[in-house]
Amino acid sequence: MKFEELLKRYQDGTASAEEIAAVEEELAKARLIEEFLAAQDALPLPKVSDEAKTQMKSVQRTIKRRTRGVALAVVSAVLALLLLLQFVLLPLANRRVFDDSDYNPDPRYLSEYEMSMDILTQIFLPFYRYHGSDKSTTGFGQWTVYNAFWGLNGEYATPEFTVTAGRLDTASEEFFWMFPPVNTVDITDRYQQEGYNSGDEALARLDDSIEVAASVSFNRVLTLEEVLALREAYKGEVEVYSAVLDWRWNRPIQLSLEPNAIGWGEAVNEGYPLMWSWNQKDFTTEDWHQHFESQLRYLADHGEALWRKFDEYSSPEKMLAKLAESGLTFKGLWVVGTGEAILSLYDSGVVGDVWGQSAYINLY
Repeated sequence: MKFEELLKRYQDGTASAEEIAAVEEELAKARLIEEFLAAQDALPLPKVSDEAKTQMKSVQRTIKRRTRGVALAVVSAVLALLLLLQFVLLPLANRRVFDDSDYNPDPRYLSEYEMSMDILTQIFLPFYRYHGSDKSTTGFGQWTVYNAFWGLNGEYATPEFTVTAGRLDTASEEFFWMFPPVNTVDITDRYQQEGYNSGDEALARLDDSIEVAASVSFNRVLTLEEVLALREAYKGEVEVYSAVLDWRWNRPIQLSLEPNAIGWGEAVNEGYPLMWSWNQKDFTTEDWHQHFESQLRYLADHGEALWRKFDEYSSPEKMLAKLAESGLTFKGLWVVGTGEAILSLYDSGVVGDVWGQSAYINLY
């Protein structure tokens, strides 16, 4: 019989005398074992020698040194990674947008960013000329690009763009107010409603010391030959800055007829024929067509970071396709002249409306 059964019979009083004796014998053994274990717990712990203590402290110091070494290695690795990002990887990414260190007077005189910005100014900003850019580091992985534009009325604009991890942000109020109101250039007949020509009356009252920058809309679409002939007919009276091809999403699209503010050097024409020429007065209609096509091709090849910010709905590729399909046709002009000279444009028979943009006093 198992001890558990004997113990149960012992507890409920049904065990025989022989079974009672067996259970009590086992209980006596248990008490002896309990007393023995209690006596063992009361024994003093063995003494640790000084040599053992020294060895234990040495082990502890080694563990601490290794822990500090691992922590220092982790911190150093993190710092090295941050330095690599700040001074190597992120600058390399930012240079894809703007890099003033690629100045090379042999193949070109400007960086790709500056060339693209100059072309975009000629296409989108009729009364401004681009004068160059510079940059400075302004934060972790961020550059600020300072751009200089000179307005025909003596206005000097310096909008700042940011480049962060190779991404360009042109969200600058100072930049976007440079765009003229493009709804003033469209095909429209000259309205003869009473009081509508009050602007013309104001132009007529101006003396010759005051010049006006204005947009002129045609009453029909003109070809490039017709625009150049109109420009030649009014030469010396009205300065024609550019001819308007179209406008989209509050951005004018134009062919600038003025010399560039800064030169790229003739070598750039090797890859993009007639994209730049100091002497534009000898340009033929075919030359102007090639000039505009080369500008668009350069933007398509190099200026994606810029032109997407100017007009995401009119890519250079789309404008090139339209150019190949219909050639250069124009809806208006951006002009500068005295009030009397600008009003004389009505005599051409192709001008539908004149809208004054700004006036300034000519002091020379």
